[in-house]
Amino acid sequence: MSDIFKKHVKKDDNHIPDEEKMWNKILVKQQKRERTSKKLKVAIPALLFAIVITSTPVLAAYSSEIMDWMHKMNRPGVITSLENGFGQEINQSSENELGKLTVHNVVTDQNGTTINFSLEKEHSQIIHAAQFDEATLVKDDGSETMLNATAVYDQKAGKIVGFLHTEDEIQADEAVTLNVSGLHEYGTKKADLSFEDFTQLSNISIGRDGISQIELLTNDYSNGIYQIDYLIELEDPNKIDYAALTFHLNGERIESSSVVYQRPKPNVMKIGESIQVAKDKVKDLEISLEYQDTIAHHPASWSVNFEYNHDLAQNSTFVMNLDKKAKLGSRVLQFTELAITPSSVKLYYNEDTISSEQIFVQFDTIKLQLGEHELNGYFSGENYLTFETESVLKDIDDQPISLSLTDAKVSYEGTDQDKVLLENISKEPQTVKTDVKGYPVEFTYYLDGSDLIIESESEDEQFAGVTQSVIYDHNDRIFADTRSNDGLNPSNKQVETFTNINEQDIMLHVFLYSTYEDRTKVVKLK
Repeated sequence: MSDIFKKHVKKDDNHIPDEEKMWNKILVKQQKRERTSKKLKVAIPALLFAIVITSTPVLAAYSSEIMDWMHKMNRPGVITSLENGFGQEINQSSENELGKLTVHNVVTDQNGTTINFSLEKEHSQIIHAAQFDEATLVKDDGSETMLNATAVYDQKAGKIVGFLHTEDEIQADEAVTLNVSGLHEYGTKKADLSFEDFTQLSNISIGRDGISQIELLTNDYSNGIYQIDYLIELEDPNKIDYAALTFHLNGERIESSSVVYQRPKPNVMKIGESIQVAKDKVKDLEISLEYQDTIAHHPASWSVNFEYNHDLAQNSTFVMNLDKKAKLGSRVLQFTELAITPSSVKLYYNEDTISSEQIFVQFDTIKLQLGEHELNGYFSGENYLTFETESVLKDIDDQPISLSLTDAKVSYEGTDQDKVLLENISKEPQTVKTDVKGYPVEFTYYLDGSDLIIESESEDEQFAGVTQSVIYDHNDRIFADTRSNDGLNPSNKQVETFTNINEQDIMLHVFLYSTYEDRTKVVKLK
């Protein structure tokens, strides 16, 4: 996002790019990375939810073993689909010298296709997860669709189990072929870290399995949340695909809300963790590094043919055309269609931009009200919202439907009044205070070698933080090379680093900043 801002500002383009769209892209990529990364953990997070419309439930004849696998992989929507007769049993296998791949069932509809599978093979070492080089679905006409895989090792069954997913559907009764090639097997390792006071560290040496060290960027406590952002430096960028810190207190695991950022360098992972813990307990946290290491790679391939029956999906899909608008700052969303299927609920829209509007609104809480059912949602693509539920819904035609967006984070472009003079810059930290849109903001600045470090923070929790600053050197605008807060963690503290600064006095311009505001938006869809 920083590069996009730089490009526009250097062109003197005063219309800032659509931040909401950029946040959405970041969040979508983040979700995809989390699906890729977190599947390698022992505990699988909720990766995919679904909603099912039915009038007469029909229990499908799926084995309890398959249902157990789906429960372990947190697939409540797919389970509900199968139990109500919306999925199709396949039970077709392909076997080679490495092992046997079995396709157990398929759930497909207007909102995507999910294929549940297992892979039975011999294992010489303990593995926790797996991935394929490529998985494709080939249709009758020869067209291919790429599939994303999520797979873990089920120790009780002695098999690799998982699912393959695509946003595309199988649109008619037809024969299809699933092709899978290249199996990667991963093991999860843990390194316990020991130190007197974690909060005072800046670097942690690791020196094992190609992980050199951890550099701590942000180490803050605010409003009941301990926030830590850090870099994991690798010797070989291709060896370790996933790594993260884990936290325990008195031997009990403390769950954290994590953000996996795009790698700033090929051999560097950037991660943010938010932990809800009492302030006086932070120093007592027991911290470990968990990471996925490649156990083996097998250049094997499997091919499974099956006939798909599309009637099940057609009978369970509810689609409603819409003509409703919602103005979100500079964005106008024209809602066009609501699609409720066995795998998900999607609210589709077209988007226009109001060029004269200079604010960008992001909503942290998005809900769809379907009669008495309230579904949580998020922007999950370029042109639709996705909503999650584990329920079975009935009689949708008779129910009122509305969309509500609350907990707004509003981003503004700084004005000429949002400038601060940094005087007598030296290695000694100095502080200057100012108001940004009426909120008190404190700037602390100092030199670290030839780098200028500028920390900004507000005691008012309604101020969401400085997104980006720019400094002036003889009328040349200079942007920070790094930032600690990319807007995806709850802290309003920002640390920006400007390299090779020699001036003693510099003008700082708050270029972009955000605030939390009550801008609740309710759209009656039906």
